[in-house]
Amino acid sequence: QRRVHGVAESEKYVVSYSGSRTVDAFAKFIETGYKSATKSKYPEKVVPLPTPSGPSNVVEWGEAEIEEAINSEKRWLVEFYAPWCGHCKQLTPIYEDTAKTMKDQHPEIGVAKVDATVHTVGPKRFNVKGFPTIVLIEKGSYLLYEGPRKVEDFVKFAQEGVDKEGKVEIPGKPSMFDEIIEVLHDLGNDIIMLWTHRKLLFLMIYMGGIATGAILVEVLARLFSSPPKPKPKPAAAEKKKDN
Repeated sequence: QRRVHGVAESEKYVVSYSGSRTVDAFAKFIETGYKSATKSKYPEKVVPLPTPSGPSNVVEWGEAEIEEAINSEKRWLVEFYAPWCGHCKQLTPIYEDTAKTMKDQHPEIGVAKVDATVHTVGPKRFNVKGFPTIVLIEKGSYLLYEGPRKVEDFVKFAQEGVDKEGKVEIPGKPSMFDEIIEVLHDLGNDIIMLWTHRKLLFLMIYMGGIATGAILVEVLARLFSSPPKPKPKPAAAEKKKDN
């Protein structure tokens, strides 16, 4: 959601975004698209979501636990979340109830969550594009959950397993080369976005980079170049001096 101030009104309003998750779509929405979108009044007071009391039945994972689960026989329902994500916060009590139900009725199925802003390698193997993303992991494969966010639906989804349409084999851990390629790909996308929507800023950054590089090369050349050798005196001048 993008929170903006009303133009005709003196109050704040909220605009919900429901378009595609691409750079161009986001940019168009931020620049002009929100003006024609449905607006709702900004809440006067934000009511905090209830926090689960007592110990959590949801297991917090890191990279090592993700790898261990991929190679195990146990079935896991896993949520990839971001601490700042509003939808993730709304899901928290429902997901906690799901974990408790699993523990009481289906203890053979585990329930876990991963902070994708801290553990960034694992989520890439599950093609995480937004938050929350919920998947079912079993025997080296996963299935993306796309149903209602209700306890009974989560339980049914986990019970059915991954052997159905949409099942994806989990790829191996990315190599250093894969990570470099991804960084270059993201950099390329950023450059394209700057050139498309902020040409002047792109040119300023580009020219600034060239100027900085030229200055750096000149400084390094002077620091590491050897001092010039003195020129030898002409032979005729040497003989005349001897005489």
